[in-house]
Amino acid sequence: MTELTKQFTIVPGVTVVNFLPLCFCCLTLLLLSGCSDNPPSIKLKGHNGAVWSVAFSPDGKKVVTGSWDALRIFDAMTGKELHTLKEDIDDVRYVTFLQDGMEILSVGRDKTLEIWDTETGRPITTTQGFEGPENFSYFDLSPDGKRFVVSDHKTLRVWDWMGGEVKKVEMDPDRRGTNCFALAYSPDGTKIVFGTSSAAHIWDADLEGELQTLEGHRHAVQAVAFSPDSKMVATGSSYIDFTVRIWDAESGKELQKLEGHQDSVCSVAFSPDGKRIVSGSSDGTARIWDVESGKELQVLNNGKTLGPNPRNGGATLSWGAINWVTSVAFSPDGKRVVTGSRSDTARIWALE
Repeated sequence: MTELTKQFTIVPGVTVVNFLPLCFCCLTLLLLSGCSDNPPSIKLKGHNGAVWSVAFSPDGKKVVTGSWDALRIFDAMTGKELHTLKEDIDDVRYVTFLQDGMEILSVGRDKTLEIWDTETGRPITTTQGFEGPENFSYFDLSPDGKRFVVSDHKTLRVWDWMGGEVKKVEMDPDRRGTNCFALAYSPDGTKIVFGTSSAAHIWDADLEGELQTLEGHRHAVQAVAFSPDSKMVATGSSYIDFTVRIWDAESGKELQKLEGHQDSVCSVAFSPDGKRIVSGSSDGTARIWDVESGKELQVLNNGKTLGPNPRNGGATLSWGAINWVTSVAFSPDGKRVVTGSRSDTARIWALE
């Protein structure tokens, strides 16, 4: 792997994104929902494909979005596009602002890692891929910026920016499920959580051993996130479960079961103060939850009600490829949320 000439630090609390396989064609732009109780939102236009990853800058003034067609920076107050960093690319799967907010890290499905200048929109450093998984789907940068973890469903690999692969772990179908569906570093950098076909698992950051198994979901865990203090983990599940759960990261005890979504939970993130969670779902909504009580605080409707979902007994909901909320992140002050979707849009929502 080409050596980077400097190391970078990730913004604390960046969302972990679940990259669901794209199985529908790109559809037209969605209009704002007509629901009278839907909070105000700013629509971020320009993409021509699913928006897989979103992040706020440390000062909350910008948003970066990664899609299968481009990497874009927007003004977070007006929604105006500031830069198109790269077009006609192989599917940007991960984006984040680095600690100073002046640079952005992007990771494409072709395993190209690039650092971008947020003011000029020009690339600073490009690393042409890393060895290992041919079809990598999940990525997270360590909080100190010195390592990253990747998965191709069947393996977990930790890499050092300067020294190559550090550790590889094969998925054990008898103990950890058959696939890895999501992963995240803890903000203190000591642990990694990942979701599988049957549970979520907390390992030490060097992948030397498992610390906790988080069991309770009835289907695959495809969204995971640590709280800002690294003491809790949020998980989201799919198909027949549709719940978000909060766990004690030290003991593995389930603290809350959050029910309300009507389809698979695709993404989760804690607020900067750790008191709320935002979850995105293929039911076309993002939901805000109170961590302590488990109460649903707000529903952000990303699309129109389309009809019954046969997977949950026929309840009417907003579902379908165009409405899936694939990625979520809180603003640094916790007053806004940005969401990405399988439509070619992202939105910034004002919270109550």
